[in-house]
Amino acid sequence: MPRKAVPKTPIKLNFPTEMLPELDREVKKGLFSGRSEFIMYLIRSHLDKMEDYDKSKRDYDLYVAQTKKPKTKQ
Repeated sequence: MPRKAVPKTPIKLNFPTEMLPELDREVKKGLFSGRSEFIMYLIRSHLDKMEDYDKSKRDYDLYVAQTKKPKTKQ
């Protein structure tokens, strides 16, 4: 069963000219149909990593808060 296409909004990106051959080299490897798909992959990967980082930080902060011993007066 074919997947339904996700709506997309065009945006304009300006790249340094020297980056384009690198971008095109990755596309030519055949994993991506074009520059846009490759750039979307890179952005999604970064957003996923940031989401994982944020979750890990929340989990760590919760752990620290639960394991702190109350200070006692001496």
